[in-house]
Amino acid sequence: MGTPRGTKPWNAGTSQGWKDRRGYRWRRLPDGRKIREHRMIASQMAGRELEPWEIVHHKNGDVADNRLEITAVEPHNVAHHVNAKRPDSARRIMAAHAQMREEIVRLRRTKAELLAACREMLKAADELMTEFISKKRACDWGIVNQAMLDAGAAIRKATGLESI
Repeated sequence: MGTPRGTKPWNAGTSQGWKDRRGYRWRRLPDGRKIREHRMIASQMAGRELEPWEIVHHKNGDVADNRLEITAVEPHNVAHHVNAKRPDSARRIMAAHAQMREEIVRLRRTKAELLAACREMLKAADELMTEFISKKRACDWGIVNQAMLDAGAAIRKATGLESI
């Protein structure tokens, strides 16, 4: 798909991307990955990477127009495949995506609940340990201390703060 005579391509002189046959603009990220420009822009605006089941809908139908006011991030759904060539395969894919979405949401919720419980347990154990030490009661503090260190390490690992 070439550029019409007398016009400049959208990325002229930048060496930052290309258009595919369907008209989507593509970019190469600094880490070498290739990504569609509209997904890159939507990710930047959301402040996170888009989930695989999220699509960027072009409200005006122009896939090369990536202005924020005419794009919207939506979940992958049946409406996205209205005029698809393979509606049966699309339905199977959407069903698999829906199951995956539900499972990921459930796992994230469970992780958050477990982290909250671990933090409360760690806080209670610290208070208990402080109370026992102040009253000079006998206890195997090495085991308690190691359990607290392990719980803290698990929390840091689950939250992505392993290096702390």
